[in-house]
Amino acid sequence: MRRVPCENEAKLLHVVSGITQNLAQHPANRTRLYKAELHGSLALDKLVEHVSVLSTHLQAHLLCHFPVW
Repeated sequence: MRRVPCENEAKLLHVVSGITQNLAQHPANRTRLYKAELHGSLALDKLVEHVSVLSTHLQAHLLCHFPVW
């Protein structure tokens, strides 16, 4: 479930969005932005995978030590 960003997060997102849009408007920057987006997507995928693995381990640990009757 997604949460609504707080006021400071919303401001930061707005600023970053504006900077990204300005950079993307220049053809010379498009390749750099595309590569950055790929790196960001890969990092996010790895993070999600890591959290998923940790969640699985945590569930197994809890079930081992606190079995449900």
